[in-house]
Amino acid sequence: MTVMVLSRWSAQQEDVERIGRKLKSFYEKHGAKFEIDSIFSGSYAGEFLAIIWYADWERFGRTMYALSKDTEYQEALAEAHRRGEMRGRSIVVGLELSDESQN
Repeated sequence: MTVMVLSRWSAQQEDVERIGRKLKSFYEKHGAKFEIDSIFSGSYAGEFLAIIWYADWERFGRTMYALSKDTEYQEALAEAHRRGEMRGRSIVVGLELSDESQN
């Protein structure tokens, strides 16, 4: 089951792009997928959404453990918090839908 971490940020786009490139390399090194999107409409328009996908809870735990010990990652994350403001975070767990006729 897929685990996704969605973090909504307010920051300058140039900071988001620069720091996002750094963070992407750390997450992908540990088997997660990372992207940042610009929120185009709605009540959060103008903010950014960082999405990290993990294959499952085990990958989530292994990645978090590895990153907790990585000083370069910690520095990049600290810079993100200095240059922007995280406005919200959700952890979303994918549902495994199977065709009931196959059970």
